[in-house]
Amino acid sequence: MAGHMELQVWREQCATDDEGNEIPASYGGTPTPRSVAWWGRYGARGYMDSTDPVGPCDTAAEAAVDTFDIYGDDSLADREELVRVMREASVSYADIAATLGIDTNPEWAVKGWVRSEED
Repeated sequence: MAGHMELQVWREQCATDDEGNEIPASYGGTPTPRSVAWWGRYGARGYMDSTDPVGPCDTAAEAAVDTFDIYGDDSLADREELVRVMREASVSYADIAATLGIDTNPEWAVKGWVRSEED
């Protein structure tokens, strides 16, 4: 994501908007029976700018990758940020590799994926 936007993932209560879509409870709506889910977005810290939230997701890795797939680009910076965000959410290299479809040595493969040229 170009500019000052950063990938963000978080866990939050689910709610339903007027159209029946699940949204983070902090966005309004009516709370749903589903207690919490993972959400993702690109946002600018300290500013109101952000993408629409992506979710609900079952895991931090899923929220990060789904958000990256929709809003990220295949730049080195965005790929590094995707892996950094998943690691900060305590996602193991093995789980990151599985999420990205990499089936060799997880830590080295993930680092290689980050640095690979655009497809």
